[in-house]
Amino acid sequence: MFKRLLLCIALLARTVAGAADIDSAETRRGPVKRVDLLRLASVDLPPRFELLGMVNAGPTPNEYTLETLRDPQWVDDTLAATFLLEQDQGTTMGGYSKDPVLLTLTLYNAAHRMPDAASPSPFRVHRYHGPYGGAKPPDDSPRWTTETEGARHWRWLELVDEGEKRWAVVLIDPPRQLRLDFYAWQRKYSLREARALLRATADSVQRTPELIAHFERAASYDSREKAEEEDHLGDTVRHLKTVGLAPLRDGVVVSGAAGAALLQSNIREVCVAYALGSLVLPPDTRRSFNQWPELPLAAHMPKVELRSRGGWVNERLNLSITMLYWDASGARWRVAELQSHGTDPHLVPQVLMDSLLARATDRRLVYLYRVERLVHAIWSYRPREAGPFLVGVEALRANLKAGNIVPGVTYIDP
Repeated sequence: MFKRLLLCIALLARTVAGAADIDSAETRRGPVKRVDLLRLASVDLPPRFELLGMVNAGPTPNEYTLETLRDPQWVDDTLAATFLLEQDQGTTMGGYSKDPVLLTLTLYNAAHRMPDAASPSPFRVHRYHGPYGGAKPPDDSPRWTTETEGARHWRWLELVDEGEKRWAVVLIDPPRQLRLDFYAWQRKYSLREARALLRATADSVQRTPELIAHFERAASYDSREKAEEEDHLGDTVRHLKTVGLAPLRDGVVVSGAAGAALLQSNIREVCVAYALGSLVLPPDTRRSFNQWPELPLAAHMPKVELRSRGGWVNERLNLSITMLYWDASGARWRVAELQSHGTDPHLVPQVLMDSLLARATDRRLVYLYRVERLVHAIWSYRPREAGPFLVGVEALRANLKAGNIVPGVTYIDP
């Protein structure tokens, strides 16, 4: 019975593999389609090749620059425009990339000298992996095969580790001012098929006038970045002014009834500690690590539109409320999270923390704050807008006052 089961599994695997091979062959044979490259260029590619986006590769691309997609207006690479494409990508049940066919298309700026095609340079593919890992061979490894085909320069490498064999193929075409980097499983593409694909792709590339405008825009990146960040900072200052936490001066804490704020220009952020109020500690409040008060919390925390740093704590939504409380055994004020005695020691800059400690005068109370870093750097993934933050903290304050967060404990307005 067991042998019969193994035989069925083997036949099923062979059927699935055969279907994948047929699909791969159909993928390569199908009619090409015109793929738009963000209106900067276009190219003919086989079916199911899709544009992922543009990256800010720079003169020495690495895994980070080749993986982080950027809006063309915030690309400062004046040497080349770099696009990532992939074909028929899938994922495993675990969410990992499956059978990647990856193509990086680099269009060099005709106003600059193109890098020497014969010299080794980083392989321009954002994922460089096998199913079980394996070390990445250096770009000057003797394992790379090189060949000149007229004005074109070829480099290719057979990747062999614990997993299946793959190809890394590079075509550099100086007359067309372009470069193609290709990565695929060998069961998807033979070397001959990969080279034929790259030849046809290079021949089909058409640039648009917008590409010249793109490179001119890239040259003005620094001034545009500064103007955009100043605009974001100005928006933050305007909102903080409505609650008495402006004007701001670099490195100086601004205090008010709403809390305190600190502008740190070197990291392009405004750290705000917004006062949510205080709670009167009941005499019988249990204490744990570092005399942290174990306050009674509501079974279900209210949903407030704020970026949560902690996810969940003890099956409750983590509201990321910072708490100042008095530790009698250590004769000092301590900082922790309302829902946990742990906290991020780097969350509150020391100069801002000193300002909050100066406001803590009654040792019977715990003082509650919501601390957020309002980043105005345009490259940051963090929230930059002070408006939504202020709306969210007012909702937190209202829920605290209504007893929806710490029920049965006396609340005092800030």
